[in-house]
Amino acid sequence: MNVPCEALHCNYLLSAILALSTLHRAHLLRSTASVLTYANLESAINQSLHLHQASVSQFTASVSSITRQNIVPAIAQASLSSAYSCALAQLLPTLTPTDHVDQVISVITSIYKALRLFRGHTTWLGSTGIEIEDRDGPDMVEKRGKKNGVELALKARKLRAINLLSCDTDDERTVYDAAITAFLDIHAHWTMKIPSKYMDLLQQKRPMALLVLHVFVLEGVEDGTEAVPWFMVVWKEGLSDYVQDYLGLLWTQYCELGVRYEFFAHNLYNDTNWIEEATSGDSQALNINAKNAASVPYNGNME
Repeated sequence: MNVPCEALHCNYLLSAILALSTLHRAHLLRSTASVLTYANLESAINQSLHLHQASVSQFTASVSSITRQNIVPAIAQASLSSAYSCALAQLLPTLTPTDHVDQVISVITSIYKALRLFRGHTTWLGSTGIEIEDRDGPDMVEKRGKKNGVELALKARKLRAINLLSCDTDDERTVYDAAITAFLDIHAHWTMKIPSKYMDLLQQKRPMALLVLHVFVLEGVEDGTEAVPWFMVVWKEGLSDYVQDYLGLLWTQYCELGVRYEFFAHNLYNDTNWIEEATSGDSQALNINAKNAASVPYNGNME
């Protein structure tokens, strides 16, 4: 996808590029010069906001539905808009930790909605060389499953134990259980299977919804060793702390929760049947007793 060329024929995409470029310029000035005053930064942010709002207005006015004729610039605009929201959070000096949590939820929700909007054209996009979802071949899936299976299964079991203990209604428990299963699916991107009701609860900043997202997605932002784009630097350094502080006692309970695996005696890397049991959500197959699980300390031994 040649975004600059697409922008030459699309006003809303051109405005989106200019909005993000304006923030990038402010980022470079702040990083390399001491002369950038708060007034200069505020002026650059206000200019970028004007361009971003123009992009959104132009998109709304010109795109009533997604078609093969407009989907390529629409995908580019959605990507730039997500990057813009991330960049804005990195540059606004007045944002509180809670504001950062709100912003990252907003970004993830926007990405989820955009992918659902574009998914009907996935086959056609693939034929043009554009992939909108993270899909690996069978060899990579098997390798990732064996490498991360133990860690993912432990996360899932702890989350399911907390889910049984902390949620107020059976409906919410069911939604969170389905979300955990979606995050565990190593064959497809989680946005393909995540329940829309879970995303509604996440937008409401329900603690359990945020905990599930943090455990499976947000923790990886900080833990990764690879460099991140300039518009993610602040979140790489501090996002986990912001979310964990917001979760408070629920995060403490998750960290302290120990779970015993009766099936750890299996050869974990040669027999993946136990992983399928652990990630299935079938409490009978796993013989989970949430109250007992919460009271048994996990000592790290796979025995």
